[in-house]
Amino acid sequence: MLATVIDGIGEWNPQFYREVKGRLKTRNLIYTAIVSFSVQSLCILFNSRNSHLNEWSVKFNSLFSTLDWLLPLVLLVFGTYLISRDLFREQKRGTLGFLRLSPQTSESLVLGKLLGVPILLYLWATLAIPLHFYAGLKAEISWTSILSTYVLWGTFCVLFYLMSVLLILNAQKSKTLSGSQEWASSLLALICAPLFILVSVHIHSVGWAWFFLPLGDNSTLTYLWLLGTLWAINIGIWSVIHRHFHRIFLTVVSKGQSYWVVAVTQLWVLGFFVYAFMDSGGNDLREGGVFLLLVFAPIEILLLSLCLLPNRQMLLDWARYQHLEKNRRNIVRDLLLGEKSPAIGAIALNIGIILILWLPWVLSTSYYDDIEFSERGMRQLILLSALHITNLLLIYSAIAHLVSFHAKTAKQGTSLLWLVPTLLPLIIAILFRLEPAKLSLLWLLSPVPIFGVLYASTPILLLGFLGQFCFLGLLLRQLQLTLKQAGESESKRLLAGETG
Repeated sequence: MLATVIDGIGEWNPQFYREVKGRLKTRNLIYTAIVSFSVQSLCILFNSRNSHLNEWSVKFNSLFSTLDWLLPLVLLVFGTYLISRDLFREQKRGTLGFLRLSPQTSESLVLGKLLGVPILLYLWATLAIPLHFYAGLKAEISWTSILSTYVLWGTFCVLFYLMSVLLILNAQKSKTLSGSQEWASSLLALICAPLFILVSVHIHSVGWAWFFLPLGDNSTLTYLWLLGTLWAINIGIWSVIHRHFHRIFLTVVSKGQSYWVVAVTQLWVLGFFVYAFMDSGGNDLREGGVFLLLVFAPIEILLLSLCLLPNRQMLLDWARYQHLEKNRRNIVRDLLLGEKSPAIGAIALNIGIILILWLPWVLSTSYYDDIEFSERGMRQLILLSALHITNLLLIYSAIAHLVSFHAKTAKQGTSLLWLVPTLLPLIIAILFRLEPAKLSLLWLLSPVPIFGVLYASTPILLLGFLGQFCFLGLLLRQLQLTLKQAGESESKRLLAGETG
């Protein structure tokens, strides 16, 4: 019977059939059942008490809470490890490249991996579900709440497993794939899993709002909002995996995808703080919104810079293509949407999207009327900090492109060399304990220039702006000359080869 079921699965998804055929053996099923029932027995034992009449009784509230943490934690951490290990072994044996050449779609292949690799882990958790459900009912938890928790667990698993697939594929692309990837993915899952589980446990007890949706006052609305947010992330990661599963040479995300990522994430974050500014009680949250703009947004742009950065060969191909006169007319469109073009234009547009979304709201609120920082109002502080951060992000992007282009080999860590000049001012300031009030110019050149703006005098600010603009201009000019010379040389080389 089991063989018939597996054969039927093979017609639906060949990759899923390939994964489960070797795992659903009688011996494996028996071992999985023994482990599951043993863990359940231990949970019952540790959540029982002995009354004065020597009668044992189960503390169902405690048992439900224990399983409420244990089951998703095991699914998230061990499932991430299993998928990461499987993909690493596929790559080591060379079969991952074979899968890319197979007629199956990337969706079918990834879905087969997600469903098939942790199949025994799914069975282990499924055998424990009846005990968890019964304990919840005995603890007076509604059956609808319990079922909604299972849906949330499944959504978390999809998120973690897709991230593990993306990390392994990206590591293979950058040629940094090693046995440590599977452990690194598991460690990351172990760190992040408690936070997600905490959200699922306390989702109905947090008073919050998003834009004008009173999420804290309506548990159903809160649940649907969280579920929608998580599935939006899952769909985004799925599209990224689909993008370069068969075309590994492409950047992690396209420029068009990056605009959507920035707009959606910034709107998602902005929604919490718009309502906070309209609520009379939440001063810390109001101030947090401003600092989130000046800290979270730059971090997102830096991460996107890594995802959008083309490698040397892509830049070389683009330089040769642009060397032809007839292709120069589409330069702006190519810089903003092209696959192989430099990403500086896309980075600038993403920064513009962030400023368009945040600044009108930030500068229009009356909350800052009575706040002053070193003879500067809050609005002026935000504007100056945003300008400094914009300049620095473009400088970092230009440095990253130059380093990437001159790195003739893709050795491990080469693409991260641009982080050295990026973080150097901040490292110097921290090591030598140079406070912003003492050396504001150094902080103006760091990834957190808001502290420099806070204490810098007007001449220092002007000097910082002038230095940033000059340095950015030199970098862009150098990048332009480098690509132009490379394009001319590559074109001459190819023409010489054709005539020869």
